[in-house]
Amino acid sequence: MAGNKDMDIILIDSPFVTVLTKNNTITSLDGYQHVKEKFTYMFDGIENLCMHDDELIGVPATVSIEAWEANQELLENLKLELPDKSWSWYDFYEYAKLARKDINADGIKDTYIIEGRKDSPPFLSQYNCTYIDLEKKKASFNNEEFKNLLVLWKKMWDEDLVADGGTFITPKIKDNIVFCKCSLTLSMGDRAIIYPPALLGGQKSYPAQLKLLCITSFSEKKDLAAEFLSVFCSKEAQERTVITRALYKDFSIYRRDMLNPSSSEKNIEIFKNVLKYSIRENSIPELRIYTLGIIGEYVSGMLPLEKAVTMIEDKANLILGE
Repeated sequence: MAGNKDMDIILIDSPFVTVLTKNNTITSLDGYQHVKEKFTYMFDGIENLCMHDDELIGVPATVSIEAWEANQELLENLKLELPDKSWSWYDFYEYAKLARKDINADGIKDTYIIEGRKDSPPFLSQYNCTYIDLEKKKASFNNEEFKNLLVLWKKMWDEDLVADGGTFITPKIKDNIVFCKCSLTLSMGDRAIIYPPALLGGQKSYPAQLKLLCITSFSEKKDLAAEFLSVFCSKEAQERTVITRALYKDFSIYRRDMLNPSSSEKNIEIFKNVLKYSIRENSIPELRIYTLGIIGEYVSGMLPLEKAVTMIEDKANLILGE
């Protein structure tokens, strides 16, 4: 790619944004008003996902966000209401205790709030997006927020509140599991969709995966490339897009069959708010693998809390400083 003047536009995944901007590979779009103005028609939050260091660096090819889906039939059997939209991971722990019931009267509790693995807390991606700053090369894990989250996660395993051996992301909720993650789109129908819990400090932050179309810094046809990006994000192009690329607030421009089944008002509101408070995913594979290993050892009682968070933070800052 380096120095290839024939390459005007590149498609990049969100985790690579920092690397490519650091290497001056991407051109700022701030000078192209006909591109910037398209964001006024898009959902709140999308423009922020396309920014780096206060500059617009690309337009979204795809944006993927997630929420949680509830097993409505199981909730009715458990006589539980859906959690409040402002619930936190503390509330999640309390809800998990309520969800642990014996519903077939065999004397054994057989329902769980989620299924998962000891080394994979469902808050980890959310936390990483909030507390890892790739631009400043800083990470914070040795703090009260992360410690309290880990303590909660360990308590849940110690108290048998999580179904072991499964994955939190499943195509279909199991009969004895209350919640699973799901992709969030505008065609959710009236499914029982809820917000993921907020971090303990109350921060609303939801990981978003996206692919960006960016103009290369070595392109000799930047103006023509910007014209293409403007057309790509235009109303006319959106009218012909697929649901996973629907970016505009005005639903009326989309074909009705594309939004079938169209989301309920409640699910549309959740979609808007999750997108509004989304943060571009900043996954670092080496750090994630290391972090999962340390968390697994802590939850299994093989590492004390203070040592675990110190090891993760030291590793994070070592990787970020390279």
